[in-house]
Amino acid sequence: MNNPYHNILITSGATIEPIDDVRYIANHSSGKLGAHLALEACKQGHGVTLLHGTHAKQPPFHPRLTLIPYKSTRDLEAKIQEFWVSSSILIMAAAVADFTPQSGKVSGKLKKEENTSINLCSTKDLVASVAKNKRNHQRILAFALETKEKLEDSAKEKLNRKSVDAIVANPLQTMNSHEIEAIIYTASGEEYQPGVLSKLLFAKWLIKHLDIVLQIPPKSS
Repeated sequence: MNNPYHNILITSGATIEPIDDVRYIANHSSGKLGAHLALEACKQGHGVTLLHGTHAKQPPFHPRLTLIPYKSTRDLEAKIQEFWVSSSILIMAAAVADFTPQSGKVSGKLKKEENTSINLCSTKDLVASVAKNKRNHQRILAFALETKEKLEDSAKEKLNRKSVDAIVANPLQTMNSHEIEAIIYTASGEEYQPGVLSKLLFAKWLIKHLDIVLQIPPKSS
């Protein structure tokens, strides 16, 4: 196998925040886009490590692809830290939970007769945390999910606050859908609109234009 053009770390699917040994907090992310991105990146010559939620769609086998499952936000954070060191690009397509039970997981099973209330606390902003320590050759592509009315403002605010190199803004309807209508905003002010595409075609477009979107200098021969 030839050396990969980039070593890409991709996250996909949903985190699950355990309430007890039976229940958890999650979201509707299917992991379809992350799976398409991972396989397409391999086909275009990159080496890929895909960190995927336990219920996320997984791509078929490829010799340049490594699959690593994760569960909670803390679990995903640990795995990102482990594999980011040897990666040059992070594509953060996972839908990370905003909240987790404040007291952690309860052992056993909560009984509904107890009428228990659950206090939540905010989870760590994984992308912003990683971006603080990225090296000069590393690039980060984040995602923003919002209503169409708030999408542009929300995406640009996250782009600046999280200090990432580019952000894919897509409306709420994207989650668990076969299509995506994304706009990509970059830290240098560029904007890309590939149009309404299937997630497969969007993945092909994004990986093909990855160096341009992330402003990666050409490799010297």
